[in-house]
Amino acid sequence: MWNSLPDDLLQRVLEHLLLFHGALDHLPAFAVLDRRSNFWAKAHLQHLQHRLCEAGMTALAGALGKGALPLLSDLNLCKSYIGDAGLEALAQVFSNGLLLCLKKLCLAGNQIGDDGITAFALALSQGGKASLQELRLGSNQIGDIGISVLASAVCATPELTVSWCPTCRPHAF
Repeated sequence: MWNSLPDDLLQRVLEHLLLFHGALDHLPAFAVLDRRSNFWAKAHLQHLQHRLCEAGMTALAGALGKGALPLLSDLNLCKSYIGDAGLEALAQVFSNGLLLCLKKLCLAGNQIGDDGITAFALALSQGGKASLQELRLGSNQIGDIGISVLASAVCATPELTVSWCPTCRPHAF
């Protein structure tokens, strides 16, 4: 069944299952998705914004941590109600050297604070940066401590640009 779905529909099904069931790591669809490397090289999970929340972020991080979507290049989690725990789960995926193709990550408009950004900065400084080129963090709850820790990690990663724009527009991301 999964093989017969067009790429755009398969992506929507994947996003729907994550949003409403949170169990992507158990789906046979991943076997098909992983074989469609050309699809995932250009794909990004755009429709997760505004709906993911902490539990959904943990489910997504769990799936990514098991090797799902290895060619994901753009991940837009703008206004997804992600807090420190969600970003800490994603940081663990980065620390493990996964997401090597991820170039753009938008986390703007969430509830990320110093603890979450510190975990993420630590993952970046431990070599988990992969090919990340753009990180958007505007409209979060990151304080001076978090900014300082992140600045240290970013200084060691000259190819990474951090933006503090309040949102990530789909056409620009």
